Amino acid sequence: MGRRKHGPRQLKKGGPFFAVLHVQQKDRPLVGKERLIKSLQTTDHTQAFKRYPTALSQLEKELEGLLRPETLRDRVEAVRDPLVPPGETSLPPMELARLTLGDFNPEDASHNAVYQSFDTGQPLPPSWDEALELWEKEAKRRHLSPASVPKYQQVVQDFSPFGLPHQITKDIVREWIDEMEEEFAPNTIKTKKGYLGAVFEALITRDKIDTINPFKAVKYQPEIPLSEQRRPFTDKEIQVIHQKHPHVFYMLMTGLRSGEFYSRIEEDLCRGFLTIDDQPSKDNWSPKTRSSYRRLPVPPEFQLDLHNIKVRSKSRVLARELRKDIKDKHAPVHSARHTFYSLSRRADCNDAVIEAITGHAKKEGSRVAQSYGNFSDEVLLREIQKVWGFVEAKILN
Repeated sequence: MGRRKHGPRQLKKGGPFFAVLHVQQKDRPLVGKERLIKSLQTTDHTQAFKRYPTALSQLEKELEGLLRPETLRDRVEAVRDPLVPPGETSLPPMELARLTLGDFNPEDASHNAVYQSFDTGQPLPPSWDEALELWEKEAKRRHLSPASVPKYQQVVQDFSPFGLPHQITKDIVREWIDEMEEEFAPNTIKTKKGYLGAVFEALITRDKIDTINPFKAVKYQPEIPLSEQRRPFTDKEIQVIHQKHPHVFYMLMTGLRSGEFYSRIEEDLCRGFLTIDDQPSKDNWSPKTRSSYRRLPVPPEFQLDLHNIKVRSKSRVLARELRKDIKDKHAPVHSARHTFYSLSRRADCNDAVIEAITGHAKKEGSRVAQSYGNFSDEVLLREIQKVWGFVEAKILN
C-alpha cells in the first residue's frame, strides 16, 4: 500500500516483538494514528519473523477499513439480515431503522430512505455520498484538479436537504434556484448548478439511477449586467502592468492562468515553449480539465517564478499587488486572459489557433493531439507573434 514496512520490532527492550505499519501523512487525519501495531506474542526473533507476514497483512486490512469507513448502505445490509435465533421474529422496520441510525429523524431524507428500505425490502436508493464517490473516481480519470473536490462536496452538502438523488425533479431544482437567488449572484448559481449536474450524472453513467438529469434539464442562463462582468485591461493599464507587474504581463501576452504560470517548474520551459500538463509540478497543482493540457509559445523575455509556496497563495499575493495599481474589481489578474483574447482579435489572429494556445480548443485525433493540440509549433508561434508585435508597436511605443 506504499507505506513503510519493517521486520519484527521490539518497542521495549526485552519485550515482545511487534508488527508495525506506518500510516502515510495524508491519511493520518482520517485514521487518527501515525502507525498501527500488532503484538507477535513472542520475544524470540525467529518465531516473530515467521508470524510477521500474517500480522502485517492483518494490519493492512485494518488500515484499509479505517480509510474506507463503513457506509450507511453497509450498515443497512448488515442489519437487514441479522442472525435471528429460531422461533424469534425480526424487529419491525422502525426499530431496524433506529438500530441502524442510532436515532430517527423524520425530516431527514436519508433516515426515511432507511425506513422505507426495511419496510419494503428494497435496496437502499443511492445517496449523495455515493454519487460524490462515483463522481470523484471519474474526475480523477479526467485529471480534475484536487482543489476542486471540496467545492463540489460543499455544494452537494448544501443541496442535500432538498432530497436524495432519486427524489430530485425539475420542480425541485427550480425551487432551489429560487432560494439561491435570494443570496447569490446568477453566475454563482449557474456554477453550483453545474457542480450538482456533474455529480448527478455520475449516478446515471454508472446505472445507479434511471432518470433524466434534472440539473441539466432545467435551463438557467441569467443575463449578467455589463457592469458586473470582468473586462480586459485598457491600453494604459497594459502599460502600467508592463512596467510594474511582469508576471501579469506574461499572462496577458500568452493567455496563461495564474495557477498555470505559478505551478510550472524549470523542466516545463524549453526552447521558447511552455508545457502545461499533469506531470509533477509545484504544490501538486494540475490543470482543471484535459483541454487545458497544451504547449504554448512564450516571449523571449519570459521567465518562470521558481518559488516554494502554495500556488494559490502565490496567486493571491499577485492579486493584492495588482490591486494597488488597478483599483477596478472587474479587472483582476484573470483579466489578463480576457486581454489576450482581445489583443488577438485586434491583431487579426486565427481564432482556432488562439483557442489552442489558451487551452479552449476541442481535442480530437491522436493521443498527442488530445494532449497538446492540433497545430504545429510553427503555426502557434506565427499567430502569437502577431499579438506580441501588436502590443510592442501599438501599445508600448
